Parts: sequence; structure tokens; C-alpha cells
Amino acid sequence: MIKIYFKIICIIFLSTQCNKSLLDDIKELQEENKIQSERIDSLLKTIDSLVNDITEIKLQQSSDYDYLLSLVDQIMLNINSVSGENFQILQDSIKNIRGDLIAVSLEMASFSNQISSISESVNSQNVQYGSLYESLVLIQQKIDSINAIPKKLFNGRNYRTNFEIQASIFKVSYNEIYEQPNWIEYKVRNVNNSLSRSGYDFYTVDSVFTSNIDDYDNNVWDKGHLAPAASFSNTQENLNATFSFLNCVLQHYNLNRYEWAQLEGQIRDWSTSLSGDIDVKVEIIHNINHEVLPTGAHIPSAFKKTLTFPDNSKKCYYFPNQPTNGKDWTEFEIQCD
Repeated sequence: MIKIYFKIICIIFLSTQCNKSLLDDIKELQEENKIQSERIDSLLKTIDSLVNDITEIKLQQSSDYDYLLSLVDQIMLNINSVSGENFQILQDSIKNIRGDLIAVSLEMASFSNQISSISESVNSQNVQYGSLYESLVLIQQKIDSINAIPKKLFNGRNYRTNFEIQASIFKVSYNEIYEQPNWIEYKVRNVNNSLSRSGYDFYTVDSVFTSNIDDYDNNVWDKGHLAPAASFSNTQENLNATFSFLNCVLQHYNLNRYEWAQLEGQIRDWSTSLSGDIDVKVEIIHNINHEVLPTGAHIPSAFKKTLTFPDNSKKCYYFPNQPTNGKDWTEFEIQCD
């Protein structure tokens, strides 16, 4: 490890005289710039920690992958004999495996982001970090490939992360891996919204792999409308369109039923008082450490809503996907980019 440190430091300080001893170099740099020295120490510790973590993950994943692949081979050999209740048990087990793999995938993405950040801050270390980053990318690709196995077994199709769909009342970008939208756009118009939503429930779309009712069973997550039903209850067709799972997110019930709903009502009031359409865009945000349900759906970390008024002025709001603790909806307003 000392040899590795020496090589890295020599690359970082290529402009200095590498024929000096390592201690002289460090001492001279510390005297010239204490802040620079502390950053070097921090970078070296980060590299050491990452290398150790990656080594441990590789060792663990090697056995995990062998086990998983053997399990998949066994499934393929016996798939024709699996039916009924046994098939459901098998499917649930594979979903759990998929959830574990997603968690590992997120951790590897975090490592990749750290490496990328360090590489950008110290250009002279690109060669060293580039090699490490390429290794992380290869691991990530293997994880993604294995993660796709259960879906391929049961659905036989590829999954899109940015599938844009122009529906009748909204445009949406959908992530079939996360089973949640990336963003959605729609217009709130000053129309007579008087139809009742009684009897409606969310439905899946054959051409898109979305979340479904299983993801909302016995937990705190509401089937949260993005384009609200109350803003499109002027016709049966429009109202029905809001109940597509394309227009649905895993949203904490406290947020969905209070501050989120209050802002939706305010937008309808604005469209009436301003006598014009209001463009709405909702961005669904997933942090690196976001939760993944056993069913495979990913829980959003937050929602950003941008409103564009008839005079092109804007208002923006940021809602963490968690209990709102009785806050007023106005407290979630942020500066627009």
C-alpha cells in the first residue's frame, strides 16, 4: 500500500522534483500550503477506504453471483413444472433477490460518484482514478445484468429508464426499472370540474412496466396522483386518464392528503382568477440511498413542482416524501432555477 501511495503522490505532484525523498516532498508541500496537504491526506484515506470496500464487495459478490446464477439455472430447468401457489412463491423469492441486488447496485453507484468527484477535483490523478472507475463500471454492469434476470424470466422484455409517453392529458417520462415516473407535465385549465371520482381506481398500461396495487399494500404509501383527478374531472375520459399508473407515485399518505392536495387546489384557484392555463411540471427525485420495496418498486425521495403562469412567471415547490408535520403548503416554496 505504501508503494501505491508513493505512485499516487508522484503523479499528483508531477511538477515537483520526484528525486527528493517522500518525506521531504510532503514536508515542503506542508510548509507551502497546509490546506493542500490536508486535502492530499484526505484523498489518500478515501482511496484506501474505497479500495478496501471494493475488495470486500468483490469477494462477497463473487459468492453471491455464483449462488444466484446456480439458482437461475435451477429455475430454468424446472420452470415448466412450477405452477399455481408454487409459482407465486418462486416469483416472490426472485423479487426479494432483485431487491437485494438493487441495494448493492445503489452502493456501487455511490462509490462511482465518489471516484468521479475526486477525479474532477484533481485532474493529475485521472490515470489512477480512471482505472479504478472503469473497474467500478464493469461491476455495475454485471449487477445490472443479473438484476434484469428475474424480469427477463417472467416478462421476456427490455426495461427502459426514460420512456417518454404523450398521453391525452399529460406527457410523462417513465422509468421501468424504478417503476416510477421521472417527470410529468400537464396543464391546469379554467374548466368546470364537477364529475365525481367515486368508483375509479388505478389501472396498469400493457405497453409500460409500471408499479401496481401490490406496491401499496399494507404500508404508508398512497397511490399519489401527479396530474390531479380534481383538475381533470370535466369529462369522463380525462378523469379516467388520471387513474393510469403512469400518473401515479409512491407518496407518503400524510403529504398526499394535506399539503400536496392543498397546493393542487390553489393551482385550480389561480387558473380561475388568472383566466389562463397554468403549466405544471413535477420532477420525481430519487436520492442515492432511496428505499426499494420488496415488490421491486423504488420509493421517491422528494418531488419538485414547477408552475408556469400565463405571464411566464414561475413558482417552484420542493416536497420531501415524508410526513409534513402540519406545515402549510406555502412553506415548501423554493427559488426557481
